[in-house]
Amino acid sequence: MKIATFSANITPPVGTCIAGYGLHDVTVVKHDELMLKGIFFDDNGKKALLISYDLIGMDSEVVCKIRTQCAEIIGGTQADVMLSCTHTHGGPHTRFHHLLNGRDDESTQMVIDRTVEAVKAVKAEDFIEGDWSYYTAHCPVNINRRYVGPENRCKMLFRNCELEPIGDGFKDDELGVLLFQDKQGNPQEVLVNFAAHPLASHSPGIGGHALTADYPGLLRKYLEETIGGHITFVSGAAGDQFPRDAQIGFQSLDNIARPLANESVRAVVNMRANPARFKMPDAHLQTMIKKFTVNVDYCQNPRQLPRYKSNGEYELELQFLSIGDICFVGVPCELLAELGMEIKWHSPFRKAFICYNSTDYIDYILPANALLAGGYEAECQQFDARTGLKLVNAAVEGMFEMKNNQMICDWR
Repeated sequence: MKIATFSANITPPVGTCIAGYGLHDVTVVKHDELMLKGIFFDDNGKKALLISYDLIGMDSEVVCKIRTQCAEIIGGTQADVMLSCTHTHGGPHTRFHHLLNGRDDESTQMVIDRTVEAVKAVKAEDFIEGDWSYYTAHCPVNINRRYVGPENRCKMLFRNCELEPIGDGFKDDELGVLLFQDKQGNPQEVLVNFAAHPLASHSPGIGGHALTADYPGLLRKYLEETIGGHITFVSGAAGDQFPRDAQIGFQSLDNIARPLANESVRAVVNMRANPARFKMPDAHLQTMIKKFTVNVDYCQNPRQLPRYKSNGEYELELQFLSIGDICFVGVPCELLAELGMEIKWHSPFRKAFICYNSTDYIDYILPANALLAGGYEAECQQFDARTGLKLVNAAVEGMFEMKNNQMICDWR
């Protein structure tokens, strides 16, 4: 396989309103740059893109615009262009907000334009031939922000900080790392997957009014300084996952970025030391989009989005990009970690990694029982209680379809 990498700065000017909390949180400072980081795959003529954005999320309309224009450039289909957002709260409103009745059109168009420019700028001589390796480790630097007591009622830790020491909710602390090395063994791309809201730095005052990529940006910086090459971060199912010491300011960024960087470097060391275990020399590329229909009628949501409420059904998309033994699953909305792990547990691939806020943004999707427990995410879900199960089933079926398309299926 050959790959080329690309990046682009997508930072709006200071004074832009940032998404995630208040509608009109106007930025007063730029702490660090927002970036898009992309990988251009070429597997014997089969081409695909994986692009990660330092953004809170993008609606399906925006996703489709980017995928369509990029697919035309690479000579493929929308299925060959997978997008994912880190979900930083220090970026612009690039997804529809019910109170704004829209999005930040200027920032959104800038993101679209710079994506297309970056993809067009990739030349034939930029591609490097090499091999992929994969590795996973556990890095317990995240927590579940939902505390559910014995009566099955949820309290949010960010509203009840005194409960944080006894918070025992489910965590997905799996760190996934993919390494692409050229034929001389030089690292050219490190792709990192981890599930935690980029909300380490958000705090009262300046911290909540700053343009920032949060910990993914600092993690990339550490790895670029240590390993070199191109670094891409893709968020996992982080719907209920917070960094430890979240929302206390920029000084807390290091508490999550440095351990993740250390484990990522250790992963690279192990992959290079044990190629027989972790290298995928015949890693072939596959892509697919799968659609499924859900019901827009969950009655507990006090702020149902008007544009979906008028229609009793809504079509959601899942996207799949597999590289040999690894499958990336692009999910819509903000998926709770429990649903992300269900997808991982039932994967027919050696490892599956979730790409957060990938195909659409319509708030949260929870397991049915978590809706009964309540909490912030339950207040936000737009769909009925079976949606989480439908999504997991559709994701697993999609992965099996992808796996069955491979010429060799090794279950050992």
